Amino acid sequence: MALDHPLSPCGSTYCVLDANVLLPARLSDVLFDLHAVGLYFPRWTVDIENEFLDHWTKVSMGLYKTTLSKNETVKLKKHTARTPDTG
Repeated sequence: MALDHPLSPCGSTYCVLDANVLLPARLSDVLFDLHAVGLYFPRWTVDIENEFLDHWTKVSMGLYKTTLSKNETVKLKKHTARTPDTG
C-alpha cells in the first residue's frame, strides 16, 4: 500500500537506513511502522546489515552505555559526590 506522498507524488520514496537508526528498538519500530502504512520503503546495504548484526547482541544485552555530554558528566559527578555511600 503506497500513499501519495508530497516528496514523491505518484511515486515511491526510498530511504537508506543506517545501523544507528536500526539498532535502537523504539526508533526502528517507528520507522518500520511508517513503512507498514506505505509512507516510504526502507533500504540498507550489506555493509549496514553486517554492522547491525555485529552490534545487535551488545545493544540488546545493554552492554553499550549511553554517551553523556560533558555537561551531563559534570552533573552526574556532582550528584554522586553528594550521594552517601550505601555500600
